[in-house]
Amino acid sequence: MLNFGFSAYMEVSENIEEVIIKYFDLFELLELKIKQKNYIESLIQINKISNQYKNSLSLHLESDLLKRNKIPVKYLKSIGENINKNTKLITHFNKKLSNIEKILKNLGENGVLLIENEKNKSNEFIYFLNNLDNKNHVFNDRVKLCIDIGHLIFDLGYIQTEKNLKEIFKQHREYISEIHIHDVINNNDHCLPSTEGIKFYKRILSLLNLNSVRFIFEIKNIDIFSNEVISVCEDLCKY
Repeated sequence: MLNFGFSAYMEVSENIEEVIIKYFDLFELLELKIKQKNYIESLIQINKISNQYKNSLSLHLESDLLKRNKIPVKYLKSIGENINKNTKLITHFNKKLSNIEKILKNLGENGVLLIENEKNKSNEFIYFLNNLDNKNHVFNDRVKLCIDIGHLIFDLGYIQTEKNLKEIFKQHREYISEIHIHDVINNNDHCLPSTEGIKFYKRILSLLNLNSVRFIFEIKNIDIFSNEVISVCEDLCKY
């Protein structure tokens, strides 16, 4: 079993249980993207996965929850009722952070909210982290960080990303719960790591020593069961 997983959309089908069994025979973690418009049909399967593979599942919620004027109460409540206490729930960073308390209240007692840096907003996210202090610290047992390294690469490039990651992990290591891994090739995001990307990630992950953090590969248009993909991802996770 490999110590990483992939991000995927929840597609309910007749053979979904067979796919899930095949998936967890190979990988330890799974992140599902749960859109508000079709989440109801996915909740039964999510509940099964959450109960059968405890602490293996994370859910990427709607990306803009932190900046909404109106929180989707039914959406959050239904998800909270179908996950276990420690299930990780990801949404994108917004510097106001005013909706965190509302989101947690509507989820109920279950779920740990992870705040993820968004593409095209890396400078805002880094500035926010660099200016945290004990008086305005928003992180606790139910609010953690998800660092999307691929988004940083897209915005800043390898060199500047590496520089910023060193400081982020030094200052906020205890709050980082999940890492998103993907490469940027010819300005295309969410790519399988290139030769240069593999070298970069090995250097970063070795330097930062993140043994307890979840590693999620967010890569588009690939067969996650192919030998090539498994080989690349397994190689990176041996840093």
